Amino acid sequence: MPNHVNYETFIHTLSDLQIGCLQHLKTLITEEFPEVKWTLLSNQPYFYLEQFEHINLHRRPSIVMAFYQDHVNIFTMSNLNHKANLSMYTFTSKNTLQIFYDQVIEEQPLKILFKDALTGV
Repeated sequence: MPNHVNYETFIHTLSDLQIGCLQHLKTLITEEFPEVKWTLLSNQPYFYLEQFEHINLHRRPSIVMAFYQDHVNIFTMSNLNHKANLSMYTFTSKNTLQIFYDQVIEEQPLKILFKDALTGV
């Protein structure tokens, strides 16, 4: 069962680097999708569009982020399709995108990934 945490509790668990990264990535998403919904699911920011709420959350077009000490993991069903355009970042063997906090956020390729991830393209 998912563990739901409120935003204030969650944000207090993050370092300044993690908060900055979350805010930057969230801005990239909301620039393309001002209506994006997000919640915390098992202590991880979970972004999706209302039009897909009828789909089971594990199969819904979405973006999930997990924040660690030195990087953020980004989970989408579209990661594999964008691996070549995001070669400046690390991908795990399961196609999880990893962005380390000392790396530059490459906005344009991430916006394209996020658009595909949220629309199910």
